[in-house]
Amino acid sequence: MDMCIRKSFVIVTFVALAIAAASGQMNPQSAARPCVAKDEVVHKAGESGVKPPRLDIYPAEQMPENVRGQFVFGVLVNSEGRVCDVQVLKASDKTAGARAAKHIADHWKFKPASLDGKGVAVDIIVNFNLGD
Repeated sequence: MDMCIRKSFVIVTFVALAIAAASGQMNPQSAARPCVAKDEVVHKAGESGVKPPRLDIYPAEQMPENVRGQFVFGVLVNSEGRVCDVQVLKASDKTAGARAAKHIADHWKFKPASLDGKGVAVDIIVNFNLGD
């Protein structure tokens, strides 16, 4: 598949998922989990014994200028620290929320969560406020 077409498809799909989540039309648990194995357990943030992931790369200066507002995201981080899925759970501006979700998926990198010293996939909640 042509890279440009593939990238456009991914962007459109991602934005559609983010908008559906923000509007309450989609259960956050039903989202596609593209970089987590089907049989891999996805832990919850704060679960007993799970050391949470730490944000390793946070290029805030790259956040698009037109992304302003208050947001709450559900973020799936895989066992390698890669963001696999971002759900817009709450957004003061749905369009900006979708843009911010794409930015998070494309740019954020975590030191993975761990359980008994091994990297594990985890769902976390991220509260984000980008003032004017």
